[in-house]
Amino acid sequence: MRGFPSRPSTSVLVALALAPVLAFGTVSTPAKAQDPLPPRAFAYATPAAAQLVLPAATKMKYAAPTGLRAKASARGADVVALNWSFKTPGLHYQVQYATAANFVGGKAIIVKVASTAIGGLPTGARYYFRVRIVNSANKAISGWSKAVTTGAQAPADPGARPLQVASFNIRNWKRTGGGKWSVRGPLVAATILSRRLDVVGLQEADFNKVGGINQIDSLLRMLNAKGAAYRVVVSGSAATAGTRIIYNSATVTPVWAGMRQLSTLAGDVKRYVVWAHFVQSSTERKFFFATTHLVSNPKSVKTKKCSGSQTKYYKMRKVQAGQVVAEIKARNTDGLPVILTGDMNSHKVHCPNNAPYRIYAAAGLVDPLGNPDFSKTPVNPTAEVRIHSEWDTSNHYARKPVRHNIINGHHVDYVWVSKSIKTLEYEVVVKINDSTLKYVGTHPSDHNMVRASVLIP
Repeated sequence: MRGFPSRPSTSVLVALALAPVLAFGTVSTPAKAQDPLPPRAFAYATPAAAQLVLPAATKMKYAAPTGLRAKASARGADVVALNWSFKTPGLHYQVQYATAANFVGGKAIIVKVASTAIGGLPTGARYYFRVRIVNSANKAISGWSKAVTTGAQAPADPGARPLQVASFNIRNWKRTGGGKWSVRGPLVAATILSRRLDVVGLQEADFNKVGGINQIDSLLRMLNAKGAAYRVVVSGSAATAGTRIIYNSATVTPVWAGMRQLSTLAGDVKRYVVWAHFVQSSTERKFFFATTHLVSNPKSVKTKKCSGSQTKYYKMRKVQAGQVVAEIKARNTDGLPVILTGDMNSHKVHCPNNAPYRIYAAAGLVDPLGNPDFSKTPVNPTAEVRIHSEWDTSNHYARKPVRHNIINGHHVDYVWVSKSIKTLEYEVVVKINDSTLKYVGTHPSDHNMVRASVLIP
């Protein structure tokens, strides 16, 4: 990260100015785990498809997709990542690929997002790709995009293995507007388990106790009930206003951790940034992980003009984001690759701008989606595959989420990474019925989890 010290520090952990430090003693390293698998729902392997059979002609409802881009993926020597223009939520796409420019003998897959990766392609072989929009019966409702061509290549860092990280505001027990924890808790746990996460930054995770068990302990019990091995970065009974890091002890090991209390407004709950140095078991590579929860808005205002109250909250988020950057700089003394997660309570159309976004970007961190102030299309995105990035990360328990008809929605929850980290996938985890565009089932929280699959250099 630009501006962060790269020299290893031999000094012991010292007390922070604004809060106590969490320090681990000697931590035993678990047996090296197998390489983590990609999430089941998004394992983009080549299907066992026969020759492509074109459906009968049908009336074209949409113009052909544009902006198709294909490039060799960092995930493996046989994978190509594809992205194309976004039309509207709920559409399905047919991606065709072949070694012949006329697509004779080609294969095809159907995907539900305007982005995918195709594996099983011989290294060095040149492939042609094109995409079109299809309906629920997989019949074409647009023409084909312009074809592009590329080939899979051996990745520059073949020793890297995918690390699954996430940010998730799980809503504390005190607030039951979307359902009691007894209902939502199992859904939160199921969401985390469904993506096989290695490290998760949580917000609102332990504000109070019910039945003598606080929320974070309740969640860990549910996560580990069927053999998982999740742990929490803690220091005795130290409270962090629900800002927590949990990790899969079978795939990563914490070696050093801490926290800092942030400045905040009078009457607000305490705010923290919590951090830890981790080792990825499958590669023995080290990384720095942090999570935070900045001061919220009294009311969301989507305008460049701020009221006096809005200005007050905007200025405090700006101060807090600066303190987060300073804490990472002070505690990442080995110059490790950084992953910063959290609920920043600020998105790209908040007045007068997205201050935390600007501060993190100025510190050298990267938003893999490229979703800066007032953008309608991605700006220098680095994520190879986007999954449901069109949906806002705050859902307000709405059955029918807000539609912006742009590829990157209004996000208050983020996964930021150092420039040296490759982002294979970036996902806003939602269950949406593509026909009704309504949420399926009960929301686990009033925030959607944000997940990224990354490669630590």
